[in-house]
Amino acid sequence: MRTVTSWLWQAVAYGAFCLPIWFLSDQPPYRYLQPNESEIKLAFKHAGAPVEECHKRTPEELQKLPPNMRAALSCSRERSPITIDILMDDQVITSHTFRPPGIHKDGSTFVYGKFSVPSGLHRMKLKMEDNVRHAGVDHTLEKQVQLIPNQILLIGFNREEGGFVVH
Repeated sequence: MRTVTSWLWQAVAYGAFCLPIWFLSDQPPYRYLQPNESEIKLAFKHAGAPVEECHKRTPEELQKLPPNMRAALSCSRERSPITIDILMDDQVITSHTFRPPGIHKDGSTFVYGKFSVPSGLHRMKLKMEDNVRHAGVDHTLEKQVQLIPNQILLIGFNREEGGFVVH
């Protein structure tokens, strides 16, 4: 049979265990960003253009192949790397090249990056190259953005929506 004192000691023991957890759950205060900072997150999946164009095999080439591999077209599976440049107020925030994954370098590339920037009104420029068969930028976006403190600006890419998507 439990007595009142055993119940009190049990309450004291639980309180001694829970009080530090309760205190440390709020102390010290955690700040993800500084008071006048915002964050830009770049996150999307994209497959670069094929590195080579398909070529039509000649009858001599077809004869050299086993019968089960005699496809008229020969296409490389390798994809182009993706190069991303982000400029804010004509200053480069990042310039990074993402290589395609896979044994044959034929997979879709997962692009991810996060960057802390000062809050305020900025002119942002995004550039992406995803085709090594021609020189130059394949996709661009220039946009004026107003970043409030502690805001996270998400940048994605959707070919059907015309390229870069800013949320």
